[in-house]
Amino acid sequence: MTRTIPRDLKYFQERTKVTEAGCWEWQLFSAKPGHGRGGAYGHCRDPRTNRPIGAHRLAYRELVGEIPEGHEIDHLCNNTLCCNPDHLKAVTKSQNNQRKWDVGRGANQHTAKESCPTHGTPYDMESKRGDGRTFRSCRACYRDYQREYQRGVRARRKAAK
Repeated sequence: MTRTIPRDLKYFQERTKVTEAGCWEWQLFSAKPGHGRGGAYGHCRDPRTNRPIGAHRLAYRELVGEIPEGHEIDHLCNNTLCCNPDHLKAVTKSQNNQRKWDVGRGANQHTAKESCPTHGTPYDMESKRGDGRTFRSCRACYRDYQREYQRGVRARRKAAK
């Protein structure tokens, strides 16, 4: 069921909060952290795919124009809740992904970190998991993880007796 709501500039101004950077941050329904959904409860749908539409896509479509086929909406301000049409641009998927990597929001942004955000110690241990994947962690974090894991193991053993 497609929900039709008359959309204009006023529609977005009532549902957003303007930040100092000029972003219009969506204040209503959010389907996943940092990504607003159009409509009061996310009921607005894309007429082509019948899937829920993001608030930023809705703003671009209603205030700028149709999104070209095969394009995504990129947030030039790097604020994924932003619906300001001046901060949105239709780009190809590869351009959008490249820009994410350029600003440090790529799929594995943690590989660029040189020290642990929790303890401030350098990443000096490279470990192999059972399935062959690798992960980086500082020795202090790994030690804390193992300590908590073993506490749980001992607690389960004690409870089983």
